[in-house]
Amino acid sequence: MKTLFEIEGLGFPEALRWHQGDLWFSDMFRGKVMRWSVDKKLETIVDAKSNGPVMPGGLGWLPNGDLIVVDCNEAKLIRRSATGALTVYADLSDLTKFPLNDMFIDKSGVAWVGGYGFDPESQARTLSPLYKVAVDGQITTTKPQFVFPNGCDQYQDLFAVAETFIDQISYLNRDGDIVKKYQLPAGSGPDGISFDGQGRLFVASAFLGSLDFIDNDNNLVNFFRFDNSTTSSRGIYDCAINAETGIVAFASASSDEKYAMEHDTGSITFMELT
Repeated sequence: MKTLFEIEGLGFPEALRWHQGDLWFSDMFRGKVMRWSVDKKLETIVDAKSNGPVMPGGLGWLPNGDLIVVDCNEAKLIRRSATGALTVYADLSDLTKFPLNDMFIDKSGVAWVGGYGFDPESQARTLSPLYKVAVDGQITTTKPQFVFPNGCDQYQDLFAVAETFIDQISYLNRDGDIVKKYQLPAGSGPDGISFDGQGRLFVASAFLGSLDFIDNDNNLVNFFRFDNSTTSSRGIYDCAINAETGIVAFASASSDEKYAMEHDTGSITFMELT
């Protein structure tokens, strides 16, 4: 495994997405959606200082190319048109009183959106649904069957969702029904996930500072892990596989969330898959 490049000085990078050869991500604690191009140029595309979300989350693109950004705090989806104009694409605030989180937009343009479902700091774990927003504006939900649904991705007809606080990956069919589950080691805290071109699912384990993948024989294989015993503790919060180039990008930051809010501990590392 070879490290190719690293972006440093970020707040809390999340929602990593490869799109048209560039890596897009949300810097959640700095209120920015950013794009890193192959010439190593870093641009701010959406900014809270210019009417963007204070805490942006999941990212995705509609079939017409418009960017959709999850506004976590306001429980809305924000649309950025080709002209750069920002409008509300969907308002989910009547469906949940808790923040939204990550999102995946499938090829038909349906946005699958997860949310907290409860306050992890003060409340018992509660089952919540995924919210599905169609291109015609129709909003539906799956069954309330997930505990803190977080990172999500799709491979062929299989849709995967990370459930952070129960160390589980749930696999769904197109109707949103769970067809199988994968139990990760206790204390993993699965956050962002990404399928590679072979159907292996890469999992960013936030609480372990580890990036692993579930192979096609259902074995959990370690890809990278921080040695948190000798350095200040870091979590790995998301990952994105570029199957065409054979590159994995993963996001990390201080595991002390309050410290990360005030200091730029975040980074994105680019490594070869093999």
